[in-house]
Amino acid sequence: MYSFFGVDPNKVECAKTQEWCQELSRFKPEKFRFKIHPVKLEKFESSQSFDIILLIYSFYYFSEIESSFEKIHELLREEGIAIIVIAIKTEISEPYYYVNQH
Repeated sequence: MYSFFGVDPNKVECAKTQEWCQELSRFKPEKFRFKIHPVKLEKFESSQSFDIILLIYSFYYFSEIESSFEKIHELLREEGIAIIVIAIKTEISEPYYYVNQH
């Protein structure tokens, strides 16, 4: 069984993502389990560690970059990896790009 966890402080988006994940898992319910947590990364608690942590356009949620990376490191297994996706600078995403540069 594969377990996927999501963390997002936006409760509405968490509910939408959880619904999407449940729909997706109907194809192979014995293989996938999804749980979406409506909290900021800094407040996320887990007794389990993770092989992969995806950070997709999420830097604008981080109030403190350094403590967020410490939290990510704490949540990763010994040989786990963090994959970070940031916005590229285009005219339409320029304000978002600068937010992610802090």
